[in-house]
Amino acid sequence: MYEEVIKKLNPKPKFNLNWYKNEDLYSEGDVEDEIIKLIAENEPEHYTDAIYTHFSWSTYYHLTHLRKNILNWYDFNKESDALEIGCGLGAVTSVLCGKCKTVTAVELSKRRATAAWLRCREKENLEIIVGNLNDIQFEKKFDYITLIGVLEYQGSYTNSENPYKDFLKKIKQLLKPNGKLLIAIENQYGLKYWCGAREDHTGIPFEGMNQYSFTQRGVRTFSKSALENLVKESGFKNTYFYYPMPDYKLPTVIYSENYLPENDNMQNLQCYYVPDKSTLIADEKGLYRDVIDNGVFEFFANSFLVECSDSQDIGKITFSSMGSERQEKYRIATRFTKEGKVEKKKGGTYPNLFDAHPPFQIDGNFGCAAGIAEMLMQSHDGFIYLLPALPTVWKDGTVKGIIARGGFELELSWKNGKVERLVVKSHKGGNCRLRSTSPLTGKGLKRAKGENPNPLYAVPVIAQPLISPEAKLNKVEIAKTYLYDLPTQAGQEYTLIGN
Repeated sequence: MYEEVIKKLNPKPKFNLNWYKNEDLYSEGDVEDEIIKLIAENEPEHYTDAIYTHFSWSTYYHLTHLRKNILNWYDFNKESDALEIGCGLGAVTSVLCGKCKTVTAVELSKRRATAAWLRCREKENLEIIVGNLNDIQFEKKFDYITLIGVLEYQGSYTNSENPYKDFLKKIKQLLKPNGKLLIAIENQYGLKYWCGAREDHTGIPFEGMNQYSFTQRGVRTFSKSALENLVKESGFKNTYFYYPMPDYKLPTVIYSENYLPENDNMQNLQCYYVPDKSTLIADEKGLYRDVIDNGVFEFFANSFLVECSDSQDIGKITFSSMGSERQEKYRIATRFTKEGKVEKKKGGTYPNLFDAHPPFQIDGNFGCAAGIAEMLMQSHDGFIYLLPALPTVWKDGTVKGIIARGGFELELSWKNGKVERLVVKSHKGGNCRLRSTSPLTGKGLKRAKGENPNPLYAVPVIAQPLISPEAKLNKVEIAKTYLYDLPTQAGQEYTLIGN
């Protein structure tokens, strides 16, 4: 059916049909043909216009870039071999191909595998195998294995008395020593289900909470504790839980067991699903305050992403936020490491401190320069404050040409965080009032008294704040400083020495 498209596009990945039994065991119907057509007509991963002009839930779900967010932040080893079980139409496959040395993707359906093949047509490090994982004999083991929305279906595709456990045991045998399994799955007790959202697999409200008693479809999800026990019983020694929000299918934020959300985090939550009016009983967004305040977010999280391994080297990333509302070249992702480091993907600065946010943005460069200047000198409170917020890593340094209010140009050097030498060039003349955390000496310098006579340093009157008698204020420790006046004449330079 797709022979002409395949011949025209000539996809580079290997397409393996050795384990295919000429039967597609999972399908969403003819809409998959429409999606394959859109994939073939557009450049890989450039589907925004196609989604808008051919909008349907299936088109949006399978082609939106939000699908990538479940793993595009994860710290894969670039020299690793990855196995993706259940690649579907290739939404996550391209992410793995960009992060791992080799990727093997398994898919039950030939039609869906064809979509992934065409979608990843430029990925030479990819092999797609069509067939049931339980039938396939692999020639190698893997560093990573992903189960994105797959485990819950093993009641239908793994023939045993305990299909979920046996399926995970088989997968563990495919991992290299200390390899990692990544499981993404809905929470049986997710808050969206309590609010009336239909169960994702059966379409019946509250079906998971009722232990799937109304259906016999060979599909089910798990609570956090049940899933953790299942993984451990399958032979994995360690787990680390992540919590994709609003869920794992279209996540924009990834929390973790070491970085849980606070109430303010939920103000920008965007739920793409809307419960039917006939089943809606509560507003999910409005419930998170109590859920978080009572410390039960992990029980009610809509989805899980679980990192499973015999190694203790898991949970290296504790939080990730993806700015997914922008076009791809403008998106910025932020993630936190367990060491407390904040990392940016795209954006940030180049080694010369120019703004790296694409495209080049001049306000970013001005803002960065202003921020650095404010660390070294401030002049908005009636005086020039030297080194008011010096970073500890800048113990020694020099800055030249920095301009304070009143036309005072400064050349400042410091050692061990204290002023060593200051040259003031006065462009306008008048009194130069200086504040320093260490004593200064120099010709004409004297201790300051009263208001600054320089009108360019007039300080506006600020009303006293109203403080509630019940407020508990933290004590602020103010560093000892020295305040000086230096009378200047326009065009003259003055040299001061720090003690």
